[in-house]
Amino acid sequence: MTKCFNKVLAFFIAFALVAISLSGGISFITNATDTSTSQQPDWKSHPEDFKLLAFTFDDGPSSNMPRYVDLFSKYEGAGTFFVRGISIKNDDSYSMMQSAIDAGWDIGNHGDNHLVATIGGVGGGEATYDQINADIVNLNTKLESNLKDRNGLPYKVKFYRPPNIKPTENTFKVCTEQDLAVIWLKYDALDWASNKTYNDRYNVFKNGIGTWKDGDVILCHETGVVGAEDTYKILEELLPEFYEAGYRFCSINEYIQMRGISQYQLSGKLPIKNGNRNMVTNIIEVAREKASCGDTNADYVINNKDAALLMQYINGWNVNIETESSDINVDSKINNKDYVMIMRYINNWDITLGPAS
Repeated sequence: MTKCFNKVLAFFIAFALVAISLSGGISFITNATDTSTSQQPDWKSHPEDFKLLAFTFDDGPSSNMPRYVDLFSKYEGAGTFFVRGISIKNDDSYSMMQSAIDAGWDIGNHGDNHLVATIGGVGGGEATYDQINADIVNLNTKLESNLKDRNGLPYKVKFYRPPNIKPTENTFKVCTEQDLAVIWLKYDALDWASNKTYNDRYNVFKNGIGTWKDGDVILCHETGVVGAEDTYKILEELLPEFYEAGYRFCSINEYIQMRGISQYQLSGKLPIKNGNRNMVTNIIEVAREKASCGDTNADYVINNKDAALLMQYINGWNVNIETESSDINVDSKINNKDYVMIMRYINNWDITLGPAS
């Protein structure tokens, strides 16, 4: 009887221990699950839920470049550096730029010798086509010969910012030939202005929280101006507030990929609008201006959604399309020729949508 009782007692003790163990285990698992669901989701998986800003930094490369890469990495972000040939001192300069590329940043062209097109010619006059071409192409060659993209392929420079923001018609001609988008600014950090105070610069950014729009281009300087250190300190303080307000930070190239914009919607000479001198100030607004031909679903971007809709229409599906935008070669027919053109465009062939193609 005693043996039987002991067996029963041992069974209940074992059962109780297992129950306690399971209870603790279940509690632990529940707590772990609660912790994981409270974490900030990866914004790059859902970029449509955020406002994306394109921060840009001029006049490097310098020792400040790694500082900005590290600062923006705290917010899973990046931006675009517009570098000058005269700032490239040695292999360390290329190493810094390569590290920035590997971290998701763009390297843009800001002139080999920082030639100001309006005053860089003989006697302080307008620079010639050949002078501007050399200033842009020489730096492109240096960058593309010494840098790799994140896939290990030769780097392709896609963006140009005119020194002093003073382009001429020859600037746009060269950039059209070189397939470069001419990037201006929507908002200015004022770090170049000697008559501005720290508070003036601080207020530019502080006032931008909640008011800056998706696709806005922000002009800052990495180095070489009176307020360069102010810009770093201000961003160090305010980037968390931008982040909490629903903003995220990306390079221009990453922006156009996330928003389904083709490089050719930014490249080349743009229409003069509101005195912007043909330059990109808000990326998505410029893309919308150039997205009519080929935008079969009328969402202001040209991407695989347009190609799929066009093919469905060609194959007789009952779908609604923008017929005028879908006749891409303007031959009064919508057929496979239009589909081939849009696919080449999406895949970055050197093609212009419309009758000139």
